[in-house]
Amino acid sequence: MIAGNIANKTRTLPLAIYSEVAAGNLEGAYGYVAVVLMISFFVLSLMNYFTIKGRKYANKDEEK
Repeated sequence: MIAGNIANKTRTLPLAIYSEVAAGNLEGAYGYVAVVLMISFFVLSLMNYFTIKGRKYANKDEEK
């Protein structure tokens, strides 16, 4: 089992979104989707930042 959904104990974001949609609570599902999107954009931004910073650092070492 990859993910579980024990009532009031564990809940992954994809299962939370599914549960909210199944219950007809689209506003709650949209809130969870917004959280997932914010986390995704934050992680992508960090990855891009460190990739660019790493390239600049590597280029400085090659010039010496």
